Amino acid sequence: MKTVIQQPFIFLLTWTIFRSINCHGSITFPNAPEDGREFAYKLVSELLRADTNVFNGLQIQDLTITNSSLTYSVGKQDIISGTLLSTAKPTGWHYLFMHGTNLIAFVPLTVNPAGKIIEKSGVFMDSDDQTMKAINSAQGLAQVGQQDYELRYLAVDLSFRMIWLHGKTNDIIIPMEPTYGKMTDYHPYSEAQMIGILKPYLKQERKVNALVHSNAIEMQTPSK
Repeated sequence: MKTVIQQPFIFLLTWTIFRSINCHGSITFPNAPEDGREFAYKLVSELLRADTNVFNGLQIQDLTITNSSLTYSVGKQDIISGTLLSTAKPTGWHYLFMHGTNLIAFVPLTVNPAGKIIEKSGVFMDSDDQTMKAINSAQGLAQVGQQDYELRYLAVDLSFRMIWLHGKTNDIIIPMEPTYGKMTDYHPYSEAQMIGILKPYLKQERKVNALVHSNAIEMQTPSK
């Protein structure tokens, strides 16, 4: 993931509406704040004025802002306690800039618990096509042909980022790389399956971190 303007990375991306082959279901998007869309457009325009070649010669008039999605975040302790989606909280919006069917850049904006935009971020490039791989995986799922799913992005602390397809009767989670060998990239999982994978991993990680911290304190403590 190449950063054009250095800013804290927030795991969120969006795309345009996809419909399944039989058209009984689709991937949908919530209504994004219009002021966020305007600010995202302004940020990309300013970036292009500073460097006209940053997008290989593409200019602002060549780009289209697509539908935007919310990013949700969940803490490690929540997963260790056995919860995942029910404790995930919305943390921001992402506005995608497309050229045809190619994702060129995205602008993440942070929100407070009331949904108000409180932090303006930078412009990022998805140079490794991780978003498109995840979206294509979601589009091809048989479940998407059976009911509507709202496209969300899910950040597990700072360790993992995923697509979260939220439906009326079930949820589907698709992890994006890197997954550090803990799960299969772009493979659909249920919430229960994902908790079953992440919970023991995070518990072990916490034990290791606690041991490292304890050893560090012992090394700093003067011997009597």
